Amino acid sequence: MKITFLGTGEACDPNHPNTSLLLETGLDLHLLDCGFTVPHAFFRYCQDPEQLKTLWISHFHGDHFFGVPLLLLRLWEMGRKEPLQIISAVPAEKKIREAMELAYPNFQERLQFPVRFTRLEPGKTFHYQELTYMAAEAIHSQPSYGLKVTQGSKSIYYSGDGQATEDTEQLMQGCDLIVHEAFSLEEKLETHGSIAGCIRLWKASDCKQMALVHLARETRAEKAALEKILAANKGLKLAQDGEQLIL
Repeated sequence: MKITFLGTGEACDPNHPNTSLLLETGLDLHLLDCGFTVPHAFFRYCQDPEQLKTLWISHFHGDHFFGVPLLLLRLWEMGRKEPLQIISAVPAEKKIREAMELAYPNFQERLQFPVRFTRLEPGKTFHYQELTYMAAEAIHSQPSYGLKVTQGSKSIYYSGDGQATEDTEQLMQGCDLIVHEAFSLEEKLETHGSIAGCIRLWKASDCKQMALVHLARETRAEKAALEKILAANKGLKLAQDGEQLIL
């Protein structure tokens, strides 16, 4: 499994695209979250309209799903024919169709490819070809879910937004990589993770690697503190836009 960090930023970061991951399994691509600025990053990476197979939406804040209308429009423009599977633990179809109608009125009917919606209930599994998806709810200002994706013996945990819970911690166990949002250096928001909290989660898990994303702009400005933290924690990294990892 190859992982590309299309973006690592929070909603208002002018220097980093919204946090989004692209999983590559063979010739297939699987997108995790699609905020305002993600489609541009995605289409810089991929020019094949059929290559994207699934899209996971962790929650319905704009920086995690408002890019979907543009994604669908561009895929239509490129001539896509194959179905696109959208997966979320929160019912997604109504919100996606409303967003599409607001962005491009009366355009949904012109899509020449099916858009299919699957609700992944916590504690259940969803299988797409060789991938297995599992979700657990985090603590956020609206329902938000962490996701574990497994391919064979390899797995990745992606937090979306929010503080960890016992259920999300359980999903992290055994993963090859944890990708977690870390809005602040220390815990100060009930609805967002922190770097200090992420380190505690990571050390309590059996995972060798953790990548931090979705840092607040003010947190990124604390360069000396960040360098000190990373130097003291081997296996911890601050993910970079465009960076690629292979599990």
